[in-house]
Amino acid sequence: VIHTHGYRSDIVGGLAGRKAGLPIVTTVHGFTGGGMKNRALEAIQRRSFRYFDAVAVVSRQQSGQLLGSGVPAARLHIVPNALEAHPSPLARADARRALGLPADALVVGWVGRTSREKGIALFVEAIGVLADPRIHVVVVGDGPERSRAEERARGRAAGHFRATVSVQDGTGYFPALDLF
Repeated sequence: VIHTHGYRSDIVGGLAGRKAGLPIVTTVHGFTGGGMKNRALEAIQRRSFRYFDAVAVVSRQQSGQLLGSGVPAARLHIVPNALEAHPSPLARADARRALGLPADALVVGWVGRTSREKGIALFVEAIGVLADPRIHVVVVGDGPERSRAEERARGRAAGHFRATVSVQDGTGYFPALDLF
């Protein structure tokens, strides 16, 4: 069995597996879009999934997108992402102190990679809709959209926005949040 993940390995590995007569399987976590070259490669990738023996996706939305791209329904398998509990999360007070948050604040947070496909822009827009100075907002994570998201969030959450440096495992900070 050939198992691929990502447009380069899906295209190259898929062709190699097909040529070798081996079953080919891929796991799809999402599409990033971006520049024309990346969008073109992702279009080729989605088309190649029609010829895979199995395509695992992490959401119903992705399954629908791939059905729309011509991937046979029988080959699609939804395997949702899971959040594994951190083996030693910080205590609530310690997590808030580490993030520079008041102990008694109502905290809304984002934990994850700050990239377009993860929806960080939607999170920042939601901050603006809340427009409540009692709510403190924190982003735990890093990625290509971090600086843009921070800039926009500061404008929307005034003095109540906190950003963190990138951490190896942000799940230890979940106890600091009231809403994720």
